[in-house]
Amino acid sequence: MKRNELYKKALTKWGEDKQLDKWEEELTELLLAIKRHRSGRDVSLEDIVSEMVDVEIMNEQGMNILGIDQQMYYKAKRQKKVRLEKRL
Repeated sequence: MKRNELYKKALTKWGEDKQLDKWEEELTELLLAIKRHRSGRDVSLEDIVSEMVDVEIMNEQGMNILGIDQQMYYKAKRQKKVRLEKRL
């Protein structure tokens, strides 16, 4: 199943509000995994990667929900990379 088709099915099944809640949940889980790692508590790299992937998937779904197209996203990403490079 193609990515956009999959995300549309998820949106149809669970609705916009639930998917936005899920996006927040996945962001929180990644944040907590990073905090556990920084504090020396037991969290594996696999756990962190898993949370990163969940966030990436929800970012893509969020883009669909909010009407953010790939061009807008990648333009902003390029600008942020240029800004980072200038700061270095």
